[in-house]
Amino acid sequence: MKKVFLFFSFIMVFQLMTAQNTIHHNFSDRSSFEEKIEFNDNNTGYKIVLDVDKSLSHIDFKFEGIIDKGDLLIVIFDPNGKREGGFELQARTTPDRKHNSTSVNGNMKKQILHPLLGEWVISVKALNAKGAITVSLDTQR
Repeated sequence: MKKVFLFFSFIMVFQLMTAQNTIHHNFSDRSSFEEKIEFNDNNTGYKIVLDVDKSLSHIDFKFEGIIDKGDLLIVIFDPNGKREGGFELQARTTPDRKHNSTSVNGNMKKQILHPLLGEWVISVKALNAKGAITVSLDTQR
């Protein structure tokens, strides 16, 4: 219960502290895209909106991130607002290692079969993050 509370608290802090940028992609005219987002020790947010207006057999999501400091949270939402997946990267230093030079990296792959029509949203939130995330998507009709 405590972990659930901390997770939702973390999301709320991100929403309150980050600026929001929006990127739109429509899958009626393309079958894939890749977006690299860089963070330079700041609080920012990106909302990637995917307009699915034709029936697809699947969407393949791929995320690859690396950060030197801070927190990075990525969440996928379907057109009904239901969370469909996500992951978090946290770069932490211990009190005896205030200048940690080790980067943290992570990746996630997620396939959605027969995705709902409408606007899918990928929410990318950074809190004091320095690093980058690459978002790749492929679709099949």
